Amino acid sequence: MTTGLCKALERLGWTLTSCQEIVGGYAAQLYRVEASDGQGEPIRAVYKRFAPGRDQEVALYERVVPWLPQGAPALYAVVEEPEERGMLIEAAGEVLKAHFQGADREGQRLVLAKAASLLAEMHVSLEERGAVWLREGRTTEYPFHSSEAWAAEALQELAGHVEAKTLQEVRGIAEAFYPRLREWITGRWTFTHGDPHLENILLDRGQLRLIDWEYASLGLPQRDVAILLQDVLDDELHAFVLETYRQELERRGWSLDIASFRRGFSASLLDNTIMMLGWEIGKYKNGYLRKDEIDHIVETKLRWIRACWLSLQA
Repeated sequence: MTTGLCKALERLGWTLTSCQEIVGGYAAQLYRVEASDGQGEPIRAVYKRFAPGRDQEVALYERVVPWLPQGAPALYAVVEEPEERGMLIEAAGEVLKAHFQGADREGQRLVLAKAASLLAEMHVSLEERGAVWLREGRTTEYPFHSSEAWAAEALQELAGHVEAKTLQEVRGIAEAFYPRLREWITGRWTFTHGDPHLENILLDRGQLRLIDWEYASLGLPQRDVAILLQDVLDDELHAFVLETYRQELERRGWSLDIASFRRGFSASLLDNTIMMLGWEIGKYKNGYLRKDEIDHIVETKLRWIRACWLSLQA
């Protein structure tokens, strides 16, 4: 247990019952906390100790949560110590990835359809408010420069994992793609979560709740869908989710140019896939993925990269 967490519990008047670190290759340090409040009532929480320089989530969390279609976990305390910053939040449900992986085909479709509906509701409901937050300086537009920086790091990781010919191919795609990324990210922008993969969505008594708002910004909503699908290694499910999401947007009154919508998704998926290849390989190197798992991930995502790049050339 960290010093900052001890101080947060003391301020709240809570008595610690147990504290266990959550491992899994996350950027932050995560702890599962059980405590009792001043009346002896049990409390389940998660403490997130931020990595250095990555503590902007607190302001975003406080700003966004009241406006979400389905609320994020409650914020119990913020830790602001000279050598430690973090936040203590409600432990609300289980990560959606476990439910997805344990479901049959129809169950997986239901899980993903529910997530796509949640994203559509958030994107439509926060479109106008996101524009106001941008004008007020409370949020920013998606930082395109960060994509290229992440991609450069990913390609360095990829260099030790694929043949030279494949590495050269992916580098060539990245070099042609990133100067034109902004050109392809067109269409209606809104406030986006920025990282809604299946481990950042919780299933809580039948409701979905979003955590980890570090990368929230104004951007193209299809990017959130691409990130949702980064752990879904099935092309048919990709097509199903994209169509479900499009229908959910239109059902809520959003008008769409289909060609632009699909182009924006392809660009978003290509960008996120290149960026996250390095992260996946890093998880393998640190023992969080088996050799057969990382090989399947890399093979699948190389196929996505090629397919997205071809679709953008059409």
